[in-house]
Amino acid sequence: MTKKYKAIIFDMDGTIVDTQLNFKAMRADLGLPDDANIIDHLNKIANTSESKHAEIVIQKHEAIGAHKAQAIRDIEPFLAFLDQKNIPKCLLTRNSKFGTKESLKKFDWDFVEILTRECAPAKPDPKGLFQIAQSLKIDVSDILFVGDQDFDLETARNAGCDFAYIDYEDSNLSEKADIVFSTFSELKIFF
Repeated sequence: MTKKYKAIIFDMDGTIVDTQLNFKAMRADLGLPDDANIIDHLNKIANTSESKHAEIVIQKHEAIGAHKAQAIRDIEPFLAFLDQKNIPKCLLTRNSKFGTKESLKKFDWDFVEILTRECAPAKPDPKGLFQIAQSLKIDVSDILFVGDQDFDLETARNAGCDFAYIDYEDSNLSEKADIVFSTFSELKIFF
């Protein structure tokens, strides 16, 4: 028997929208090496004069990405399907409030809750998933988290909820995820 979930939480960039963020250019503008974790860097420099500059640089890149934002694959009919089934839809992203708001502005999508890196500790910290579960009054194990990155999988594992991986064929996540899909319509059986 297929498990039925009571809610769904999406990662944003690369999962429901493609903002085409140029992380290499962002790291270069921040003076970071190519393999540096930008969120970790922000956390290290928090509340310093350097953090203000970093936020301006990141906001510039997120604004460019928001302008380019496009819906991923068949997300729109899947969101409509979830609405018809009255399944709560939420968003948990490492993007900023500004970048998230600007990226979603061009789409007519409603989410029950949107948590950005300012609202909860950045993934893979599971607190954002717990916060949403508590807000929805749903056990975290009854929520499906959908993403496209290692830290999305880690977040789901850290919270104790199932993870669905949108398969881009360039990752080993398909071996670790609870659900692997190519089109969102494949997820309908779980709701």
